[in-house]
Amino acid sequence: MGRAVGLRKDFDGPALGRLARSFKSAPQARRLLALAQIYDGGRRGEAVERGPSPAIHGLVRWRLIDLAHGLYEEFAVSLDETSVSRELTKLGYAK
Repeated sequence: MGRAVGLRKDFDGPALGRLARSFKSAPQARRLLALAQIYDGGRRGEAVERGPSPAIHGLVRWRLIDLAHGLYEEFAVSLDETSVSRELTKLGYAK
């Protein structure tokens, strides 16, 4: 079993969230947002595999249109459903 890697002390969750918004690379922004969640006390295994919360998001599952809308709101990136589907497939999230 490997050893745990400690978190750097010169970063925090909100700072990493702001930094993630400045990147045009979706994979890099996603990694930074996952680290931001970890810094805020989230578990590493849940940092990028979380679904919507009905109380917060008003959804019980993510649809492609919901993800496209979220990308636009969070990062001002405009994608259609087909592009979101293509990128999710590349990331290993098959239909």
